[in-house]
Amino acid sequence: MKNVKIGCLIFILFPIVVLVLAMNRCNQATDRVEAAAVKSEINENAQGTTEKNIPGVMPVDVYLNLEKDGFTTNKELNPCCNWISVKGDMSPIRYLAEVYGNSSNSFYRVNASVTTTIDKDTKAIAKPFFGYLATLNYTGSNPEKARKWVEKNIGKKVKTEIGGVVIELDHGQKNGLSLSLYKN
Repeated sequence: MKNVKIGCLIFILFPIVVLVLAMNRCNQATDRVEAAAVKSEINENAQGTTEKNIPGVMPVDVYLNLEKDGFTTNKELNPCCNWISVKGDMSPIRYLAEVYGNSSNSFYRVNASVTTTIDKDTKAIAKPFFGYLATLNYTGSNPEKARKWVEKNIGKKVKTEIGGVVIELDHGQKNGLSLSLYKN
């Protein structure tokens, strides 16, 4: 009787075990295919943006002086793409600059923002930070012209192009402003 019960148990459990193992293999294969697709998409995007790097500057040109002023830097460096975040949290004011690139020697975009939780003149607070970022000395730049344009237009939703690089300002939320720099 005991052998019959064991035989029935094996007969019932064997297909379940086979099914679970098959599903596990299927999930692993699906995960590999999805990972390959994501990696391929990232590489295509990275290759597509390589031609749009801002010429003549490196990420360190953005974050080094900010670090000297007490900002903290977080770097995510990958074979396909890099993201560097520079934060200054001088409560209740928050400064953020994000540098996007394909290597440690080049980048194609800088996004920056200033937000505050107090009812202060956010434009006056953001002016030196955005002015500094606008003066990046890339190939074809005109730092003084860029700084003056930013200071004049801060708080508006506008953009201009200087030396082949777009400088874009946005007023965002009530107590927040943003600046973007990218190759046209």
